Amino acid sequence: MRIDVVRALVLAGLLSIGSEGVAQHERQSGAASPPQPAQAQQGVVADQLQQLDERPQGRVVMLNEEAKRRLEQLEREAHQNPSDAMAQARYGRALIAVGQIQEGLASFARARAIAPDDPEVLLLYAKGLWKAGRTDEAIDLALRVSRSALASNKLASEAFFVAGEAITRRGDPERGEAYLVQAIERDPDNPGPLLNLGLRRLSQRDMDDALNLINRAAKSDPDNVRVQSTLAQTLEIAGMEELALEAWTRVADLVPGDPNVRVKLGSAYLVRGEHETAAKHFEKGISLTPGDANLHLLYGEALLYLGRLDEAAEQAEKAKQLGADVSFLMQEIAQARWEASLPAQD
Repeated sequence: MRIDVVRALVLAGLLSIGSEGVAQHERQSGAASPPQPAQAQQGVVADQLQQLDERPQGRVVMLNEEAKRRLEQLEREAHQNPSDAMAQARYGRALIAVGQIQEGLASFARARAIAPDDPEVLLLYAKGLWKAGRTDEAIDLALRVSRSALASNKLASEAFFVAGEAITRRGDPERGEAYLVQAIERDPDNPGPLLNLGLRRLSQRDMDDALNLINRAAKSDPDNVRVQSTLAQTLEIAGMEELALEAWTRVADLVPGDPNVRVKLGSAYLVRGEHETAAKHFEKGISLTPGDANLHLLYGEALLYLGRLDEAAEQAEKAKQLGADVSFLMQEIAQARWEASLPAQD
């Protein structure tokens, strides 16, 4: 019995790098894109080559219960500490993140009035201005921080990063790249500029430099899902399947509840011929999203390889009910049943 795994994966729409990906996870440190809010274990990662040009400069955080509690906590801190510039700045950034732009900018104005030369306050203000769409002001303020004698190397690096990304989004990628390079010079372990410069190198087809930069970002920020998933995808593009599999396994450890990671791992093991392991990942993915037709189709493929034909047919039927084209899988199951019915040959 011969089963065309690649064809099955293409039918399921799962072979393109990043077509179904991992949640973006951007920590408060700004390790990925500084003006974007944390989106841990939600959404999908877009194709990394397109993401350089298409990633928005910021999105409004859904005001769920966790976000409300965080906002209320920061509001209390700001009200209880009216002379604390950082408390006002943190509250301002949170307000802008949930779409309350004017209130957030007012809080930043209070912070700046209290500490007009504090580079940490000014850097948060620059990030807030960028997210609020006031890009030119954000760039000017970030560059002021980068030149401040009061700024540590880490703060100056982050300021160059903010300026570089904002300038790139504004349409001047060469100048933006120069600031990313300066960000790395000031702090060689800053994962944000390492990651984004690596993605630029990837878009320029400089795979060696891209891998070096993205791998450094991953080592610097091992708990950041976006960084780790970008490394995994880059390794896939480079054809380094073993290392890519290790990277996706680390991502799965970070987001065990993300079914898309299970698709990635299961598909990788399916192509490798490790069908039992593949089946376990697909089964886990189905437990997380039982309405995903592709997962049922892939689970059926793995079961077919394992000779569990009745179970494979059940998964094919579920995938069909969910709208998938299962004709190829059903033909392979029928072929396997026919071969199993043949008399054994000595």
